[in-house]
Amino acid sequence: MIFDLNFSYWAWFGTIYLIFLAIQDYRDKMLVDDRKNYFMYGITLSLLSHIRRPILYTLTLIVVTVVMTIILNKKKVMGEADLNTFNWLWVGMGIINVYRLFMLGIILTTLTVAYTLLKKHVFKYKKPVPYYGVILMSFVLTCIAGGLY
Repeated sequence: MIFDLNFSYWAWFGTIYLIFLAIQDYRDKMLVDDRKNYFMYGITLSLLSHIRRPILYTLTLIVVTVVMTIILNKKKVMGEADLNTFNWLWVGMGIINVYRLFMLGIILTTLTVAYTLLKKHVFKYKKPVPYYGVILMSFVLTCIAGGLY
């Protein structure tokens, strides 16, 4: 567990930037400054300086991320900024630990299903609504459950 403390800077930076992006998403009617995502890509790749992963693992993680990006972008599941945020979250959790990567996937999927059911069936709202709150909650819950803070 002490080894994981090396990654707490990533969790804290990610949380702070996701809070900013979520506020901007709600305030500006789903228009987000994507430059914050690019900054977080850099911080995410800095995780590789703390842990040695086999090159095949890292390349596989990047290829899976690119393929998922292409598929999700074609299906229009989420907006472009949401997808960029999801990418650095996915790669970061994958660099830290595969278990945390799957934990993020399970939590994000569960919250997205609940969010969609509430939006479409309970509130009967058909228009797009901000999604960064779901991403923020998923990230925070994964970091708490994974001991990253």
